[in-house]
Amino acid sequence: MTKPIILFIAPPKTRRPMSGYISPLVDASVPLGILSMASFLEKNGYPVKLIDNLGDKESMPHKFKKEEIMYGIPKERLKQRIRNVNPSIVGISGQFNAHLDMVLYVANLVKEINPKIPIVVGGAVVNDEIVKILKDEPIIDLCVYGEGEYTILDLVKWCEGKIELKDIDGLAYKKDGKIIKNKPRQWNFNLNELPFPAYNLVDMDWYLELPKRGVHYRLKDNYRTMTMITSRGCPENCNFCAIHLVSGKAWRAFSPEYIVEHMKLLVEKYGVEQIHIEDDNFTLDMKRAEKICDLIIKEGVKVRWDTPNGVRADKLSERLIVKLKQAGCWRLTVAPEVGNQEVLDKIIDKKMDLKRVEEAARLCQKHRMPLVAFFVLGFPGETKKNLQETVDFAKKLMRKYGVIVGGAMHATPFYGTRLWKEVNEKGYLTKEVTPESLGQSLSGKAGLIKTPEFTPEVVQNYNQKIIRASFFYSAIRYLKQPWKIPYRFRNFFLIKSTLMRFVKGVDV
Repeated sequence: MTKPIILFIAPPKTRRPMSGYISPLVDASVPLGILSMASFLEKNGYPVKLIDNLGDKESMPHKFKKEEIMYGIPKERLKQRIRNVNPSIVGISGQFNAHLDMVLYVANLVKEINPKIPIVVGGAVVNDEIVKILKDEPIIDLCVYGEGEYTILDLVKWCEGKIELKDIDGLAYKKDGKIIKNKPRQWNFNLNELPFPAYNLVDMDWYLELPKRGVHYRLKDNYRTMTMITSRGCPENCNFCAIHLVSGKAWRAFSPEYIVEHMKLLVEKYGVEQIHIEDDNFTLDMKRAEKICDLIIKEGVKVRWDTPNGVRADKLSERLIVKLKQAGCWRLTVAPEVGNQEVLDKIIDKKMDLKRVEEAARLCQKHRMPLVAFFVLGFPGETKKNLQETVDFAKKLMRKYGVIVGGAMHATPFYGTRLWKEVNEKGYLTKEVTPESLGQSLSGKAGLIKTPEFTPEVVQNYNQKIIRASFFYSAIRYLKQPWKIPYRFRNFFLIKSTLMRFVKGVDV
């Protein structure tokens, strides 16, 4: 009997007008979630195909809807690629809420080819709004919520007729006009049983050379860069964070040995020069983090890496910072969120002492470890005084410790979070939550929340104070290190030429 073929599709990305210009640069990273599920399916003997709209040689910029720009495989060519696979089921990944429009774009193409192909969607676009998505979007047949490896394996077995949908944990689906949400799947507490991501499904050399073509991820540099996740879950309870809906509160980690072997594979087989560790809690177990560093040093793994998603400032000791630097970590990121302890404790519900942020900043400065800090402005319950306190705290970190702060995000109500529920119940939303409005809020351009204390415009004024201070202290840093100035501006001509290609792109 021929085994069913699952086709995973990583959708295109769009760039929208912000602040009067269109950025031609697309954030492109290897789709780790898909590759993890794919390797698990391959381990269990099932064939897997992947169409990755961000790392494909046929991907290109296109004009798309008004002034929006899409980066991906041209429409008709994408449809032909789907036809060529003739899949039994199609899985589409939506990494963030703001990607829902592109998930639906791909789903519509699949249904145009064959309305009978089941479409399953996973990722952050699913979370607690599963019922709403299945109700509002007729083209979506199934949703995976939570971790996907075992659920997607069961779905492929369903395609073989070996299991019924009602027996698949972590799944929501439609039946007889009704939406059914099965019980959650238990979190995997033995992550080491998962094989390394199925890098064989992507052209790694092409992906790793994308920065030289003006397509980057996280940083605008030319390093051969990959992302990695070394742990899952977060025991914290921040009111704006949606990670619990995807990976739960139970923190689980790959072993240090697994992680370092994974790094060695990337470096030795694929020539990776830089790794972004995307964990939400890389240093939660400080002894584990130290052991990872010790093994990197012992095994002689030559790679630079950082923690762009942020680590807890109260989980950074001087000993650990020294080891991180010795092991190739070149930059750390922390997330104070705000500058007022009461707001952090009672509104955001993040149990962390802001004094520990200053201590981490002092230690990083002492050991010449660059430190980035994230801030968020405009939570319901904050006052203008609180907003100014966040501005003052950000300035203090920049002035006293040389911390890098690029600006602040607006508090953004992701579907399913406590913040989302609060702003809806109190009528604080200023506009519909769409992929575009989410993107603008996250970029710090235009907020979505209005309370009796502030409007989005007021919040933006405070954000501008942080941005102006950031430019000032950045200028001081570059004056002290003039040899870095060419690096800072080396992408100018690349950006200009890429923008022209986008503007002249074909319509989709």
